[in-house]
Amino acid sequence: AETPVHPPHALSHTQMKAVAVVVGGACAAYLLYRRSLLAYVHGDERAEGHDEAYAAKPVIIFCSRTVKSADASKYTETFAKFAAEAQGGDYGVRACFSFIDRDKPDTVVQFLWFDTPEGVVKLMKESKPWCDLTDYYSGSAETDIQQFWTGSVTDELKAAAAKVPNVKTGAHFGPRADSSTDASTPPLGFGSSIRGFIRPPSSPGFKAGAPVIWVSKRKIKDGKMADNIKYWGILSEMQYVNAPGCVATIEVTADDAPDYLWSCRIFTDFDTGFVAHFPMTSPSVLYHGLRYVLPTFDSEPWPYSYSFSTPEWMEKIVRYNDGNKAFNQYHWAKGLIGPMPDFAK
Repeated sequence: AETPVHPPHALSHTQMKAVAVVVGGACAAYLLYRRSLLAYVHGDERAEGHDEAYAAKPVIIFCSRTVKSADASKYTETFAKFAAEAQGGDYGVRACFSFIDRDKPDTVVQFLWFDTPEGVVKLMKESKPWCDLTDYYSGSAETDIQQFWTGSVTDELKAAAAKVPNVKTGAHFGPRADSSTDASTPPLGFGSSIRGFIRPPSSPGFKAGAPVIWVSKRKIKDGKMADNIKYWGILSEMQYVNAPGCVATIEVTADDAPDYLWSCRIFTDFDTGFVAHFPMTSPSVLYHGLRYVLPTFDSEPWPYSYSFSTPEWMEKIVRYNDGNKAFNQYHWAKGLIGPMPDFAK
């Protein structure tokens, strides 16, 4: 039999099959993405439980405080007492820890998780070490910050946040970014929108083991904040369904800089948390994130960038996505002030 002769540049049968698979896969990915997008925009297929998770009671707080150099050891001792009291008491505290800032030796960072706003108020009223810590701070509202993320608020929580001296409070105590409720005058005047979710503690992702906690303040390209809010909101709904080991992924526009956002991520499992929140094998999540969310971010270095984890976690995470090198790494086994977070308590 004669060997068939193909016209110049013609594809072989095998090549045509490969092209068909690629084109078919691309079409399927686009249809999956459009389905997710339309469901979100038209509200006819919201992620089950997502709104309840947004309105859940947990309160997350991140602080950066300047400490008198002569009192650094006293601060460490007092905060350790405070953290043990907080996490060991009946305040609903699952995380209460601090580190000396590696790049600024006169600065400390603090991270706290409360199951309810009532726990915040109760602890601030009852804890003597909490009051004693103010003796060691030397900063002001120009240098020190306390950032809140929460989907629930009380007047008592607002009052407690406002009473912390010599610190700038960033918070948005109000409705989610896509809510029709008027959010033009947040109670403290901080933040313009909040998006993402904090899962309630009854969720299966609350389990024992060392978590990964990320906190960052990021620059959004000029004029792109509205796009970031819209498209990241869609992505967070996908993550709520796909990533049960991500117990919080929440963002708020910075009050002092409308082109910046404050971001918090908490993962309790590598596969069902970190990988699942941006899986390379999910066409809809991958396409939406790369096409619409990531292009809104500016290339400017992040003014605040912290990762709290084990070194093994971050080694795997950076190997998975090299962009996560942007986080300044702090490891639980080196320099932790206070107990290990316990999301299973």
